[in-house]
Amino acid sequence: MASLMKDISAMPNSDPNKVVLKRFIGSESVQVTLDKTGRICLPESIAKAAGIKDQAVFVGCWIDSRFGARNGMTMSRQRTP
Repeated sequence: MASLMKDISAMPNSDPNKVVLKRFIGSESVQVTLDKTGRICLPESIAKAAGIKDQAVFVGCWIDSRFGARNGMTMSRQRTP
């Protein structure tokens, strides 16, 4: 998050997206904690707003090169039967 905000701050002040991004990301972001197994502990207010009552599955995304390097394959090789 700090890196993202640093990148936005480095944008020229003349860029109209700079203010929009800072306001949106800064005002809509929440810090979350992880439990002992590394799971995200979703704040109650967000869970309630999303209608989550018991459990939810978070589907994230990753940078393909990082995933491939860590797992010894690329996404294209995963998709190939």
